[in-house]
Amino acid sequence: MIVLSVMLKVKQGKEKVLEDGVTAMIRKVHLEKGTIAYTLHRHQNDPTRYMLYEKYKDKAAFDHHMATDYLQTLLRCFDETLEAEPVIEMFEEVASI
Repeated sequence: MIVLSVMLKVKQGKEKVLEDGVTAMIRKVHLEKGTIAYTLHRHQNDPTRYMLYEKYKDKAAFDHHMATDYLQTLLRCFDETLEAEPVIEMFEEVASI
């Protein structure tokens, strides 16, 4: 399994734009067969910091997600809402419950 952690720093006042954009995309990502989890988290102490947690069955599922039109739409949303480049880390799942 492939797991991604994507840290996002949003421009102040753009939080709702980001949340709405990701929420709209999650409805579509939910239909991807190889996507296991796709969750947006807001930092408890800084409402301009977010984390996307993504989990894919395999590299093919991840590659499929990356090629979708709706992801490209979200990335354009990031251009206007993010204060800094996303920090993306990719992991391989070792153990879970």
